[in-house]
Amino acid sequence: MNRLIYIGCIALLSVSSAVAQEFKKMDSQYMLYSGSLGDPVKPTKKDTKISIEISNQAAEDIFNQLGSDLKDVCLQDPGSRYRMKSDGSIACTYTQQDGYICYIGIDLKKGKLIPGSIC
Repeated sequence: MNRLIYIGCIALLSVSSAVAQEFKKMDSQYMLYSGSLGDPVKPTKKDTKISIEISNQAAEDIFNQLGSDLKDVCLQDPGSRYRMKSDGSIACTYTQQDGYICYIGIDLKKGKLIPGSIC
């Protein structure tokens, strides 16, 4: 009986570890700023935002979760692709030159998602 319980526990652990998600390393960089992305200035105590740029595999994974391609007037390269959340808080592009890149914006003082990129 103990052996059967042991085998059952091993089977359960192997199944649960196969479906568990783990944090993965990613290529990213960020910019802290105040004001707007079009005219960023040094962050202040009352106004601090962050734009996070994610590239390579992590960006491709995010890109693939955002649904269908959208038309983007900023991208002129043939074969370029663009996907974005409706509020602009997550925007991803694919170009042959740069590969996959995603931007996420957060207003750190208000705790709200904001657009993380502009043309």
